[in-house]
Amino acid sequence: MLRRRIVQFLIIYVTFLSGLMVLKYSLGLSDYVIPAPWGIYHTFLAEYQRYSLDTLNTMTVAVIGQILSVALAFFIGIVGRRSTWFGSFIKVAAYNIQAYPIVALAPILFILLGDGFLTRLMIAAMICYFPVLLSVLGIMSQPVADIEHFYRITGRMRWQLEVKIRAFENLSQLTTVIAGSATLAMAGTIVAEFIAANAGIGYGIRIALYQSDLSKILIALFFIGITLAAYQGVLERVGVMIQNLWSGTEPHEKTSVSHSLKCIILMIFVFLILFSLTPSVLMAQDKIVYRLKWLPNVSVLGALYADTQAIFHHAGLSVEIKSGGPERDAIRELELGYADFGEASADQVIRARAKGSPVVVVAQIFQINPLQWIYRANEIKIRSLSDLKGKTIGVTFGGNDETILRTLLAKAHMADSDVRLFSVRYDYTPFYQRRVDLWPVYRNAQGPILSRQLETAGEKTAYVNPEDFGVKFVANSVIVHPRLLRKNPRLAKRFLDALMEGWHQSLLPENKDQSLEVLKKFDPGTPEDIHAQQLEITRDLIRTAPDVAIGAIDIPAWEQTEKIMLEQKQIPKPVDIKAALNAMNFESK
Repeated sequence: MLRRRIVQFLIIYVTFLSGLMVLKYSLGLSDYVIPAPWGIYHTFLAEYQRYSLDTLNTMTVAVIGQILSVALAFFIGIVGRRSTWFGSFIKVAAYNIQAYPIVALAPILFILLGDGFLTRLMIAAMICYFPVLLSVLGIMSQPVADIEHFYRITGRMRWQLEVKIRAFENLSQLTTVIAGSATLAMAGTIVAEFIAANAGIGYGIRIALYQSDLSKILIALFFIGITLAAYQGVLERVGVMIQNLWSGTEPHEKTSVSHSLKCIILMIFVFLILFSLTPSVLMAQDKIVYRLKWLPNVSVLGALYADTQAIFHHAGLSVEIKSGGPERDAIRELELGYADFGEASADQVIRARAKGSPVVVVAQIFQINPLQWIYRANEIKIRSLSDLKGKTIGVTFGGNDETILRTLLAKAHMADSDVRLFSVRYDYTPFYQRRVDLWPVYRNAQGPILSRQLETAGEKTAYVNPEDFGVKFVANSVIVHPRLLRKNPRLAKRFLDALMEGWHQSLLPENKDQSLEVLKKFDPGTPEDIHAQQLEITRDLIRTAPDVAIGAIDIPAWEQTEKIMLEQKQIPKPVDIKAALNAMNFESK
């Protein structure tokens, strides 16, 4: 059974890859759209170790979630098998658990429980539970009349015997259902990881998707499929073993069953051991969770450098750096206690303070906001804000770039009708196709990548920097909940000092090679020469003058940010943002 499952998966996977290759070469698609076979092979060699462990991590959560869902389904099925009022009540209550789509409830679970093991487990169990429940209820509610009749008329029928009879007579169906539910449990775990978790193969797929790296996604799908096929083969084997044990077997068959049971127990034990081998096992006494605003890239180089170059370690800290994203809110995690420090932009902090959040700022990473607009300098010139008139400008509606752009337009006494606003997504195609004149980018991250691509086509690029026109809108800063400062101020100071030292060391010209190695490790999809440009630009945005300390808080810029948000009615009243700044007496401007 195990061999058959694996062979079936390999046939499907190879057929799928072959279809992709036919599509690639028949349409003349580049390796960027669909990678070539040798590109997939090289990615496999580079990623197989990490992805195999990530898949085992995900599989372990899925297995535990499936066990819980099957146990719950059997409990409900046994209790609700009778056509009594109580049985009907139990069945209705069980069905109502699935009244709302689990994917819709997932963000609430992440908000309340964080992005750890428990949330992934709950989502996996809930997605797996309902199909199993339907089958178990159907089986347990259907009498096996020929057999049960004998025990009933002889007065030997007990509920345990009734359950055993119905389970044994439908064992093949139960085995099929449970083996099939493994796919649902795995899918549920991957969905949870893709939405907001920070571990497992779903998290790896999410990063690969942001990097537009189809090779990594294909490799991840291979490990998911082969692992799931092996697990389903094991489940089917267990079903046969149980059936043999219940029906009686020959001595040599019993020996085979015993050997198979030992192998399965050993596999489960290995799963649990691999899942437990995480950095948290080796963490030092002083543990810090640092939630980023986005994925690891050059904008968080200081934290990555401090971690990889043992700066945190020498400060007596074990720091877990967690990736950020649109669905991960560092401020909320600080309040719920899932993170100790975090990163947030000024508008996030001000908006949270307006709603009563006590979060405070202890350092400001960027002195100049990296959010700027790129344009083709050989086609248009932006020397003053009035030059924006009539242009098509990309904007992320609801994002801080919309706030900044509207401030620029207000300074130029222009309305929305004087320009054409284009809704921005992750796809840069509208800019490449000249449907948009100015596109918002992070100058130190996406900027060099877009500039390189346009320069390759013989086009020059330039940027609109809002600060050149008097608009200072503060970007990423380090935030913390006041309770940590009250409870353990020395720990907070050690972390902040180590983090700022990481930024200082990573931006030194003599440490360029080490910094590029760090970027290569966490952002392998970007070429090294682009990383070098990103590093230089980041240095200029953070260290604007020799007398300005890294992490210095620009209070006037924060006050201007608050004023902008107040004028645009993003907050109902002033929040006195100055009171939330410099909570650890860090050097200010």
